[in-house]
Amino acid sequence: MAFWSWFWTVNFIIAGSAFAAIALVVAFKGVADLRTMLADLKAAQVLRQQDRQHDRKHDRHNR
Repeated sequence: MAFWSWFWTVNFIIAGSAFAAIALVVAFKGVADLRTMLADLKAAQVLRQQDRQHDRKHDRHNR
């Protein structure tokens, strides 16, 4: 019985450490990707707003 207790204890320590290491890598490396994605989304939103304003001006002149 002591063998299985040690086995599962070691197994959980290894699995928990691996999970924590992967989570840290993703957290630190992913921050730059997340910032890039949010900046791209903001730029796309600004372009859409500019297109709408341009379309509104164009529609006014065509009436």
